[in-house]
Amino acid sequence: MFLKGTLLLLIVACTVVSHPIPNVTSSFCDDNVDFQMDTNLNPVGQNFSYYMCMDVATSSARLDCKAGVPCPAGGDIATSITKDGVIYNIAHNGSCTLQSCPTCVPPNGTPFSFLIIDGANGDQSKGVAVYNGTKTMDGTTVDVFQHDRSKVQAGAGLMYWYLSGNDLLRTTYMAPNGISGSRDFSGTLKADGKGKRVEPAPDSSFDIPQNCPSPTSAPLHVVSVWPSMIQSVGDSF
Repeated sequence: MFLKGTLLLLIVACTVVSHPIPNVTSSFCDDNVDFQMDTNLNPVGQNFSYYMCMDVATSSARLDCKAGVPCPAGGDIATSITKDGVIYNIAHNGSCTLQSCPTCVPPNGTPFSFLIIDGANGDQSKGVAVYNGTKTMDGTTVDVFQHDRSKVQAGAGLMYWYLSGNDLLRTTYMAPNGISGSRDFSGTLKADGKGKRVEPAPDSSFDIPQNCPSPTSAPLHVVSVWPSMIQSVGDSF
């Protein structure tokens, strides 16, 4: 009995060690689609499509929207660039306005929090995700990590992360009502070869247009979330 129990513990330990929670690639650019589906896999609401860049080391992020295409930044915004807690919103007509977002910095501020799997780096304050095997997604075999957030926060749902190596290809949040919200990075790592993933994100991605005013030129309107933060995809946990 002792030997059998010891062997079981060793098997469990090896399983856990072989699938530790990874640190997700923290500097990249990629096409992105946010979408929701109901329990019957029917689309819900409106999809958001945009190009996004992130670089955690420099606290920089960028979101590019196309005119006429639904985007979380809003219909008038062509580009939002975040650097050191300041958001530079460049409209399609070229005008530039600034917002202060003191919480939009890594590691736990959006959008950088997208890249942190619950329990990564030993932080158990939001609970710990578990390895849930592999699946085929858009022709690519991915590792799946899952976390039942209701164990930490009453009324929360299930969160999933889908990775190819250390590259995040999709997150999905399954709300208690059965509605799922996904953020899909449709990069060249997928078998269909579509997308424009670039690693690392070029420094030029975060260059501020010359016509943008200085953050110190006038008091800034303060916001608490990044433009693409959406409750339905689990960003606010």
